[in-house]
Amino acid sequence: MGACCSSTADPVLKQTLNHVDFTPAFTQGNAASALAQVHQAGGKVVVQRDHKNKSSVVKVATEGAKEGDEGKALLTMKDMPDGFSAVVYDASAGEPVLAIMKTSLANFFAGTSFGADVWCAKPAWQGQQPALVPITGMNMYKWATITQAVDAPVQCLDARGSPMIMIMLKTGLTTYGATVYGPMGHNANPCALGENAMGGGLGNLTGTFYFAKGVDVLMALIATNVALAHAG
Repeated sequence: MGACCSSTADPVLKQTLNHVDFTPAFTQGNAASALAQVHQAGGKVVVQRDHKNKSSVVKVATEGAKEGDEGKALLTMKDMPDGFSAVVYDASAGEPVLAIMKTSLANFFAGTSFGADVWCAKPAWQGQQPALVPITGMNMYKWATITQAVDAPVQCLDARGSPMIMIMLKTGLTTYGATVYGPMGHNANPCALGENAMGGGLGNLTGTFYFAKGVDVLMALIATNVALAHAG
């Protein structure tokens, strides 16, 4: 899926993120207050694994902070019992803001792709009706569909079928780098970058991530998580 062997973000691309604005390309609304803090802090977050609680914690990366003390927790990504799904909570309110539910597993021999539906606490458009999210028992709104064929980039389409996000990974020695593209795909500037990233289940994500202005941070992290969960 990419070149070996560094998982750090390209400094030129990181600089590019400071000069592009994706605000018109993304529909905002999920955990908006928390995610606004990401952009106010320069668009950088650190995701750490909480092994005791089987979850990952998303924090704003405060400049100069020591490892383990990066800043206030914004989001918590918690594994579901099936091992292929996760629910994301607003860390301050403790309320669910997003759920990602597996719909199919990748199988090279059967020619099937991994698939997942993304459900959110707020509607993607006015008048959208909520539905029952499998496993969780929660009523939420269908926000996006994520697919990944074997040895192919992750593709994320919004609830109406329009391109939203594409993920391409770069393999490092023990971790991955991730380049996140917006609706225009890989022929345009990236909208986010990840470095020193790892993932297991869909609630298991670690790494440092950088975002351009206007990017749906939550959706970018979830799509990257899918890519890492199926890497290697």
